[in-house]
Formats: sequence, C-alpha cells, structure tokens
Amino acid sequence: MRVRAAAAALAMCALRAPAQEPRSFQPEARLDLFFASGTTVQAAAGGAWAVDPNVRVVVLGGLGSTFTSGVGQLSARADVLARYVLDPERRQRWALYGAGGISVRYEAQPSWRGALVALVGLEGPRWGKWTPFFEAGYGGGVEIGFGLRRSRVTGR
Repeated sequence: MRVRAAAAALAMCALRAPAQEPRSFQPEARLDLFFASGTTVQAAAGGAWAVDPNVRVVVLGGLGSTFTSGVGQLSARADVLARYVLDPERRQRWALYGAGGISVRYEAQPSWRGALVALVGLEGPRWGKWTPFFEAGYGGGVEIGFGLRRSRVTGR
C-alpha cells in the first residue's frame, strides 16, 4: 500500500517545464551617441530579462553630457525596450536583432522629454563571459551604441 501511495505521489509531481525555468538576467554596459539638436555622449548600464526564447525586456539607465555650440551640459536617460533576437540558439557567429520601446531623457534644455525608440543591432561572438554588440537607430535623433552584455549560458 505504501509503495502504491508513493508511486501515485510521484506521478502527480510534474517535472519543471522549460516555460517554468527561472528567467535569466543579462547585465550590460554600453556607450551611446545621440545626434539631434546637439551631440550627446552617455555611458549606460542595465540589463535584460528573457520573456521568450526570442524576446528580451531591456531596462537601461544612462548618464553623460550633451554638447551644444561647444558647451557641455548634463544629460540622463531611462529606457524600457523590447529586443527581438533573430538567432536565439546562437547558431551564427554574428546575429541581427531589432529593438523598440520608450525613452525618457533629461537635458538642460528642454528638460525632460519622452521619445519612441527603434533600433537595429548586431550581436557578436562570445568573448569569455561577455558578448559585444553594436546598435543604430532613431529615438528623438540618430542613435548609435556599442557595448558588452553578459553571455547567456545557452543561446543568445
């Protein structure tokens, strides 16, 4: 009787499905250039959470300087983006991805403002535990960025 009860209890315990696995966090550090009414240079840090094999939710914060007529002023930003990875299994050495979302930016003039962001990126091969990337797009001006993000254990 005890053996039957133990077997029934084990049969009712489900194994963990891939969808139930904990989401992996991917920290990243980057340098971004923005070209609009002035030129902005910002260092940024943040991270991404996988919500699907192809989709990552990215949260970033940046701090730097905006140069207008040769004068630099403080600038900052916070971004929330969704990144769609075309090669989540890392089958290719280099892989394209697209990203889009919203950004809140601070500059001395005109102070805080929001922007919609659309980016195209290229992610490279692993460098140890890190993966280099390059991005270009538009979000209130032309945006170019590059940096390193932590490599996932499996896939991109």
